[in-house]
Amino acid sequence: MEKHVTGVVTDCLRVAVYKEPRANSGIVKVVTALTRVTVDLEKSTDGFYRISTSKGIQGYCMKKFIAVRR
Repeated sequence: MEKHVTGVVTDCLRVAVYKEPRANSGIVKVVTALTRVTVDLEKSTDGFYRISTSKGIQGYCMKKFIAVRR
């Protein structure tokens, strides 16, 4: 199984990137629709993907807002 896959922000105009994999965690940054991200499947949880962007933003996004290409 792949450890890292490509994803894109979808189904929203902006999505929060959280420090921890829970919605009440602090927000690292907000990224916009169509932003490409790298998803770390090993560090992802049932509800959140661990993501990083080309600009160095790292954290967790709700899975429902990230379309993953496998």
